[in-house]
Amino acid sequence: MKIKIEDPIVLAVMDKFYERSETGITKYGTTLDRDDLSHVEWLNHVQDELMDATLYLERLKRKIQDKLLADVIGEDSFSDTDSLSAVDWLIDKIETNRMFTEAGEYWNILKSEAIRRERERIANAYNNTML
Repeated sequence: MKIKIEDPIVLAVMDKFYERSETGITKYGTTLDRDDLSHVEWLNHVQDELMDATLYLERLKRKIQDKLLADVIGEDSFSDTDSLSAVDWLIDKIETNRMFTEAGEYWNILKSEAIRRERERIANAYNNTML
């Protein structure tokens, strides 16, 4: 039975499966329909492939984040060779901003305390003159 597939994405994926199968047969001399691996060995292969895929995803995520952030901040200096990625740059900016915010809050507390003490000193001086 022939199935007509019109979806170009499905066809492209099928082509990739075919190419991957041919590469595996050439490289390992067998198809996946083999009995020389235990279930655990098959699971180890799957786990290895998924760990690789996770690493590839993380790399791509960082590249996308760097690109998006570079576009937002108008920087085009983030690249694979930079020691400071755009994400690291943003984290640094957020941390710096947080430190300034905390310093401002601390300054306001000190200022309020100084005003309170000055008012208390004036009130005490006034009360002492009234005695």
